[in-house]
Amino acid sequence: MLFRGRNALHRVAPVEGDRTRILVVLAYNSQPGIALSESACMTFYGRLG
Repeated sequence: MLFRGRNALHRVAPVEGDRTRILVVLAYNSQPGIALSESACMTFYGRLG
């Protein structure tokens, strides 16, 4: 499913037990050498740098 991040209506089950939920984000830029914005870094990784 492809969707536009927080603008999509979706839900997930709560994380329970000892298993870690894995999230995969596939992203691309149409131009080489383009870095993620600070906002995108915070969204994807929860930190800068």
